[in-house]
Amino acid sequence: MSAAATDLQVSREELLELLSPALGPAKAAEVIDGAVRLIAPHRATFTRDDALRILSHACGHGGIIGLAAHRARQRVAVGGGWSAARRAQMGAKGAASPAVLTGARIVELLASSLGQAKAQAEVDSAFAELGLAGEALSPQDAESVLGVLGSRAGVIGAAARLARVRLRQRA
Repeated sequence: MSAAATDLQVSREELLELLSPALGPAKAAEVIDGAVRLIAPHRATFTRDDALRILSHACGHGGIIGLAAHRARQRVAVGGGWSAARRAQMGAKGAASPAVLTGARIVELLASSLGQAKAQAEVDSAFAELGLAGEALSPQDAESVLGVLGSRAGVIGAAARLARVRLRQRA
């Protein structure tokens, strides 16, 4: 990683941008501000390491808050949380590469929360429920698959709703 990437400053607003789509602005602010008070009080910007510590603290929350914080932490770790120009500044690899919409891509989005086998089984079930065949998906089909999964209870639904937000952010 370049010196510029390690010296990078991350603002509170940038951290909020990562959590707000899944949690809403008010809850994202509550979570980030609570972690900042413990980890880096009285600061408006943070080093990348501080940002990772703040998000790691937020990962300790249960449910959707923990899932959203975990995903945000992963994105900051690889520089994938912001625009292509910002990711390039952070030293990310492949900053401008588009994601291909496939069933495997949806499984990949869910696997970090559900595990590979469970994610594959759930995506296969949604494909069958929607009558989809083949691997390539239109954006509408991908939305439909994640919509079906997002309507399920528990971690499956929460992970699918978060995956839908991530998919929309990358579009």
